[in-house]
Amino acid sequence: MRGPLKKKLGAGLPAPGLSIGAVHRVLLAAVMNVLMSHGSAVATSGPAVATSGPGRPAMRHDILNPLHQIICREGKVPGVRELWAAGIFDAQLDGHVLRRREREAITDREAINDLEGREGREGREGNMGRVGRDEATAFARSRAAGLYHAGIGSGTCEDGRSFAVSVPAPAPMVVSKDKVCVPREVFALCRGVTVDFAAAAGGRGNKLQLTKSCADISGLPQGLLSVTCLPQTATWPRWPKWVGPMVMAFVPVKSGPTSDIPDGEVLRVDGAGENEFRAWINRIRSKERLPPLALPSQTLAAAAERLAAGSSVLHDRTALKAETQAIENAGLKFVGEDRVQGRDLADAAWQLYHSPRHRNLLLSADANQAALVLRKIEAGFFVLLVAGAESRPRMAKSRPAFPHRP
Repeated sequence: MRGPLKKKLGAGLPAPGLSIGAVHRVLLAAVMNVLMSHGSAVATSGPAVATSGPGRPAMRHDILNPLHQIICREGKVPGVRELWAAGIFDAQLDGHVLRRREREAITDREAINDLEGREGREGREGNMGRVGRDEATAFARSRAAGLYHAGIGSGTCEDGRSFAVSVPAPAPMVVSKDKVCVPREVFALCRGVTVDFAAAAGGRGNKLQLTKSCADISGLPQGLLSVTCLPQTATWPRWPKWVGPMVMAFVPVKSGPTSDIPDGEVLRVDGAGENEFRAWINRIRSKERLPPLALPSQTLAAAAERLAAGSSVLHDRTALKAETQAIENAGLKFVGEDRVQGRDLADAAWQLYHSPRHRNLLLSADANQAALVLRKIEAGFFVLLVAGAESRPRMAKSRPAFPHRP
């Protein structure tokens, strides 16, 4: 970030206590005060205006066509399962459909309300205008800055809308029949990269060995592979020290996971909420011959509420350290946390189940209670799962659940 834009936004990065939403508002007001957005937690990139360079996110050309077709046809950013069906496998994806109106920024929903409120009046559509590709790209960069994403995309549709998206990874994973390779652009951002695999049939995830930046998948069954980055703070994009492990991408192995999840019907009932989500978690555990997770203690529930501040998918290492200490001071054990965003609860559950490290917490043998925080957000739903234990049961032989304790 350079020149006048840096002066407007300030050189500082968001502190752990500042919500991501607040950061976005500051960034977007300074960069694109004439744009509007209609967001989703899952999306990826479109037509390029510029390629990557020092101190700027990379334009992701590889997912342009399918995303452009979906957004321009549907008028909205698709959910994670829709993206998978289209061959887009990026994780933690942020996307927005854009319009511009004279002197103010509005969302698509606000535009509809405005049209209904002015029925029979003249001039509303006359004030609406196209958002140019350069403007959409600037919008994507501002979103990427707030989310610490290293990839962006933008595009325009024939109806006058544009879209802007950001993704964690600056480049796609390199996939062949027998191996998955992590590109050098990802290694440049990370002080550590891990690759994990979970079988579509169930069971805990396993860490895969990287050899010359590649993981051998020739002997693996159908399932999903994840690539997780432990961000470094010394080089661009200069992640602050509180940012924990970040999932960069998911890769299907063989035909990959299905678009559904076991017992997903419990989440598709009208009015599904925390009770149904907890019931789904315990059904998944039952299938693996694990005991159900009980309702949380007051200490664990309070810690989860504090960790859910901002409804962000970023793992806050500083906050986790403080909450772990508070939980242990109460005689409990902190086991781990999962956080996802989805278009609906089934979308969020799909990520929790099929992502190897997320599934490991769902199936943790160490946990005997769990706190859930479900929040309705603009993109759909935010779900936080914090697992704990009243005592220290016998440790499982497999590795600890994601994320690792700070």
